[in-house]
Amino acid sequence: MNLENKLVKNFDKIMDFVHDEATKPIPYNESKHRDNKEKFDQLLHEEIKDKSQPNPYIGYDELWKLCWEKIMYANKKAESAGDEINAMEDAKLFQDYNFLGNPEWNHNPETWKKIVNKIKENKGKKFKKRGDWQYKTIEEVFEKDHNDYFKYVKKINDQFKDKDKIGDVVLRLLTKTHEEFKPVNKNRTFAASNYKIDKYVRIARKFKKLNEEEGIEYPLKYFVGDMEHKNLSSIEESHLWEIHKKFESLLGKITALHLMMELGFWVIKPDIVMTKLFHRGGFLNNLNEDQILDKNDKNKYKYTNKTVYKEMINVGRKIADQIKKDLKPKNQLGRLAEKNIIRALDLFLVKFGQEPDPKCGITRNLNKELEDKGTSFMDFINYIENGEKLDQLFQ
Repeated sequence: MNLENKLVKNFDKIMDFVHDEATKPIPYNESKHRDNKEKFDQLLHEEIKDKSQPNPYIGYDELWKLCWEKIMYANKKAESAGDEINAMEDAKLFQDYNFLGNPEWNHNPETWKKIVNKIKENKGKKFKKRGDWQYKTIEEVFEKDHNDYFKYVKKINDQFKDKDKIGDVVLRLLTKTHEEFKPVNKNRTFAASNYKIDKYVRIARKFKKLNEEEGIEYPLKYFVGDMEHKNLSSIEESHLWEIHKKFESLLGKITALHLMMELGFWVIKPDIVMTKLFHRGGFLNNLNEDQILDKNDKNKYKYTNKTVYKEMINVGRKIADQIKKDLKPKNQLGRLAEKNIIRALDLFLVKFGQEPDPKCGITRNLNKELEDKGTSFMDFINYIENGEKLDQLFQ
C-alpha cells in the first residue's frame, strides 16, 4: 500500500493523533490539555462545520474582510497574524473597502522603495542594514518624535509627481506613525509591507469598480462567471485555474489559493508547511527534487513555483476525493471532517507541522519533533497503525 493510500485509510487515526498530541502542554498538565483541546475544537468547528456550505453569493464586505485577512496571514506565523488582524479591526482602518478608494490611500510601491533609499542614505545610514532600521531612525535620529519623522518622510514624498505620490494614510502606515493604529507588541509589529499595502488598495479599488461602475451584484461573479446552480466545491480543474488566475492578480499565487479554500473551492493551501509534509511524505513523486527544492539550499522549498503548487493542488484534491469516498466516521472528529473533507485534510496536516499557536490550543510542532530526531512525516504515516512504534517516534 502506498503512502497516499495509507493516509486515506488512516485519516481518522491521524485526526485523533493530532487532536490529542499537538495540544499536549509541556510540561504536561491535564487541566491545560483539556483546555487546549477545547480551543482546538472551537477552531475545528469554525473552520470545518461553519464553512461546510460554500456561498457563491458572498457579499463585497464579507469577501473584502477575507481578502485582507489572508494577505496578513501570508508569510506570518498564525499567532502573529491573528494579533495584527485584531489590531486592525480595533483601529477600523479596513472597516469599509470604499474608503481605500480615497486619495489618502493612494499607493505606489516603487515610490516607497525610493523614499526608503533616501531615508537610509540621509538619516538612517548607520541602521540601513538592520531589519528594524526605521524604528532605530525614529528613536535615535528623531528622538522618538514620530510626527517629526512623518513630516520628514512626507517632504520626500512631495517631491514626486502627483501620480506617483503616496497618500497620507498609507504613508502613516508605512512609517508606523498612524495615530489610530495601536501596535500589537513592543516592536510595533504590523504587516505594513510595501507590497501587502499595495494589494489591500488594489483589491479594495477593484471591488469598488465592480460594484459601482460595472454593477456586479456579487463579487464572485467576476471571478467565477455565471453562478447559477454553481457548486464551488465541484468546479472542474481547468476552470479552477482560470478562477485562480483572477484571484492571483490581486492576492498573489499562494494567498489566492488560501482564499479559494476558505471560500469552499476544492483546494488545499499549498504553503510551505503543506509542501514540506507532502514532499517528506512521498506524495510529490511526479516532481523531481530540483523542481521542489532550491539547488543551493536543500532545506528551502520552491513552494511558490507554479509546477509545485499545481501538483500540490492536484494531489490534495485526489487525496480528499478518496477520503470523502472511503471515510466511515467512528467518532465526533470523523463526523465533523465529513462535512468538509478537504478543509479537514488541510487543517489537521497544517496543525501537525505548524509552529505552536496557543490561541487555538496548539502547543507542539509534531513534524519538527520528528525532524529533530532524524525521522519524518513518512515514518509517521507508516507507523500510524502501530501504537508502540508511534510512541517511539515521539518519545
